[in-house]
Amino acid sequence: MTPASESPEREPPLPLPLRMLRWLSGIMAAGLVILAGATAVASWITDRDGAPGPGTDIVLGHLTIAVLAVACQVVADRVGDRPVRALLASLAVLVLAGATLWVWWWN
Repeated sequence: MTPASESPEREPPLPLPLRMLRWLSGIMAAGLVILAGATAVASWITDRDGAPGPGTDIVLGHLTIAVLAVACQVVADRVGDRPVRALLASLAVLVLAGATLWVWWWN
């Protein structure tokens, strides 16, 4: 336990471009969670009404990608003094978001 007069050592902040990338990947991860929820709700509504809509495979795919993106974002946000790990985790979120849009929305 440290005395009150001593403060614990703080890690140096990450460079600004990396912090901006983490900010962007956080927004993308949140967007993927919202997209997965919207897809699940749309699937439920269309199944209930008997209309065509996203199937179970699409909903499970969106949910899986959202969970992976949030996990990568948690890693990016908790790296401490490892900027390379933050960079790779943030880029992984962006790749997951791009792959989701490419596979299920633009293709």
